[in-house]
Amino acid sequence: MNNGDKFEQLWEQITVDFRQVCVLRRDGKQDEADFILNQELPLTIADWSNGNPKRPEVKKAELLAMFAEEQRRVDSAIAVERIVSTKLREVLLPELVAQMVQEIKLVVGTEVGSLRAMMAEITAMTSPRRSVSQKPRDRIKFDDIPRVIDAVLAEQQRDLGPKPVFANQI
Repeated sequence: MNNGDKFEQLWEQITVDFRQVCVLRRDGKQDEADFILNQELPLTIADWSNGNPKRPEVKKAELLAMFAEEQRRVDSAIAVERIVSTKLREVLLPELVAQMVQEIKLVVGTEVGSLRAMMAEITAMTSPRRSVSQKPRDRIKFDDIPRVIDAVLAEQQRDLGPKPVFANQI
């Protein structure tokens, strides 16, 4: 690796490290930002400065310009993040929630309809069937024994179905 490549790599590392410091501070991670700012960054700047043939005041001006530019870039990114976050919260999320609610209602409505149909089928299969011609029974007084016997026999007859007809009965 030649000196130009090493010089560029060190400059890039200084830029990335300072940007990271800005982001960490913004996120409230002061200890991590201070570690990079006080421990790592000075060593990288010293390596860059020692390999840079420019005068000290030019190197200092380049560093200050880069610090200002990176701080501006991070501030700009933060502003964009706030705008996007607001749009997400105020526009996109409510639209997504409304769409999801609509889809859930559709699915639930379909399922409820299916369940109602199944319940109707089960009810129809399990409930006693009454023919159209069958009328509700007249109430029989408990002391009218002949009518009580007739009603019991008629019900048994109905439950047993028609009597089989044998050949010798024809």
